[in-house]
Amino acid sequence: DCSDESVAVLNYKVVFVDWQDVFGGATGVVIEKAAFPNENTQAKVDLSKEMQDSIPFSGGPWKLQSWSKDQTVLVRNDAYWGHKPYLDQVTIVPRTDAATE
Repeated sequence: DCSDESVAVLNYKVVFVDWQDVFGGATGVVIEKAAFPNENTQAKVDLSKEMQDSIPFSGGPWKLQSWSKDQTVLVRNDAYWGHKPYLDQVTIVPRTDAATE
């Protein structure tokens, strides 16, 4: 159903618990419109530098405060309409030693 140009309604014949994955799920990202000049979907845009100059939008419970190869810092998104995180901030530090695998 596409009765409105900005709305799409999907009706599944059976229960599909992973429906959110169709829209990016927990691993999905939102890319700035500027990454697609002139809304040309055929454009060959280099997205490898997308997060280098700005922090991307977040519609989820966390916002990306900063990112580097050494750590990622997430902060609570107070504008999120769902369940609020209990923590104000989460810092993710990648580990490469065998003890963490």
